[in-house]
Amino acid sequence: MPLIEIHKLSVSFPQKGKEDFIAVNNISFSLEKGKVLAIVGESGSGKSLTALALMGLLPKEAAIKGNLIFNLHHQSYPLQSLTTSQWQELRRNHIGMIFQEPMSSLNPVMKIGKQLEETLCIHQNISKRKAKQQTLEWLQKVQLPSPGKTYHKYPHQLSGGQKQRMMIAMAMCNHPALLIADEPTTALDVTVQREIIDLMKSLQLQTGTSMIFITHDLALASMIADEVSVMYRGRQTEYGDATSVFTNPQQPYTKALIACKPNTDNKGKPLPTVQDFLEHKKENKLAYSASSVLSNVLLRVNDLDIYFPENSDWLGRTISFYKAVDKVSFELKQGEVLGLVGESGCGKSTLSKSIMGLLPVTAGSIFYKGKDITHLKADERRKLSTSVQMIFQDPYSSLNPRLTIGELLTEPMRVHKIVESKRLKTEALRLLDLVQLPADAFNRYPHQFSGGQRQRIGIARALSVKPELLICDESVSALDVSIQAQILNLLKQLQQELQLSYLFISHDLSVVHYISDRVLVMQTGEIIERGDATQVLLHPQNEYTKKLIEAMPEMKR
Repeated sequence: MPLIEIHKLSVSFPQKGKEDFIAVNNISFSLEKGKVLAIVGESGSGKSLTALALMGLLPKEAAIKGNLIFNLHHQSYPLQSLTTSQWQELRRNHIGMIFQEPMSSLNPVMKIGKQLEETLCIHQNISKRKAKQQTLEWLQKVQLPSPGKTYHKYPHQLSGGQKQRMMIAMAMCNHPALLIADEPTTALDVTVQREIIDLMKSLQLQTGTSMIFITHDLALASMIADEVSVMYRGRQTEYGDATSVFTNPQQPYTKALIACKPNTDNKGKPLPTVQDFLEHKKENKLAYSASSVLSNVLLRVNDLDIYFPENSDWLGRTISFYKAVDKVSFELKQGEVLGLVGESGCGKSTLSKSIMGLLPVTAGSIFYKGKDITHLKADERRKLSTSVQMIFQDPYSSLNPRLTIGELLTEPMRVHKIVESKRLKTEALRLLDLVQLPADAFNRYPHQFSGGQRQRIGIARALSVKPELLICDESVSALDVSIQAQILNLLKQLQQELQLSYLFISHDLSVVHYISDRVLVMQTGEIIERGDATQVLLHPQNEYTKKLIEAMPEMKR
């Protein structure tokens, strides 16, 4: 008998003056004991709502239909009709969940050892001494360093990967029959992501736990899943054995998700999009024109050091420093895309912020078009900002929610006197058209757009002052693969139309290989490998680069 049986599940929400919005529409699947089901699809497809229905955590206004059966110890629980106390019993003893953002799930003012210990005491009704012993054992199981020391740390003292390991320990320490993991590795580096996936698979095999793994990364799903359910706009478009679905997809949407991801075959070509497949468009045989990298150097960095105070003496004087960037040198030519890769904490973002003048430089120099910009005064930095712009990872937090898109685009043009006042709106509408957004976006606010659309707005705003160099700091990392494909196509198109240069920072090596001419690999503040993108990422020489590449999830084919 399957552990979970879902038959014709629908979740809907009331809309004032309109028909109910159906967020999950008539989906069915089952999950055997000890198996892994991956639910994949883009943002808004209904993946997380399906998980919340299985946890009894849907919003009060949500209406649920269908049969959701949880079979355990020869007893069947109809999840759609459980009482509050019955749900508490199930969640306490039999169903665990790992959320996407561990920092918001951990108590910031409570040591992590105490948080895990409290979970064990409440769920297993054991003594504090026994709970502490089990806590240390679980910190060891999830491979956190020095369990005795880690026990006394607060969440902010752990890295992203360590916090996620902690969440895994809290979810699995009571041996749930079902574990639901909702995008548990989205924001992690490829090496940490691989470690987390291997850890979850290992613990799942040890405990016999069944798992529902929710992700928008099909390659990741193919690594961990026995079965897969593909969702699109609330509907289940494909369901079956993971190997069969990924090697021989039957539905256009599944084919699209697989094809949208950059790979070694599509470098130099526009990436296919979901719409191409759904509209049965023929494969785009066009290729981008040959790279027009010029000989003149646009940006030169010489022996750059950026140090941060680390330890102080009893008088408050700094006695040691952390070297975030250590003797870094490189050149970026006009018209070139230079990729910068490495794990979190290696110094990528610190380096980019120093180029933008957002962080002070300890030693070394930065030249733009032959001019030293290392220590510019405020008015000189302001002038430079029209030539060098940044596109951030999270467009929502970098857009003022109180300004309309029109105001966001016209403000920098007005401040820097890019165009005359009477032409501001015309130029803003041109920018919206350039990034393939409708003209009516001009009067709307950031919250009224999807993540991909907000990223287009961020690109339009960066282009509003007519820069020559764009620094893209993880600017496509948080996007679904189909939206990522659209943004990458847009960046390549804009590069050729406007003769732009990019410093492209990412931990996704397939994306960096696709868009870059050359690549720098960074580790602990130093550049440890550099060269042609294909040479470095397909034939690496450094062991660290090889480790990064080996950690990348590969799609079954």
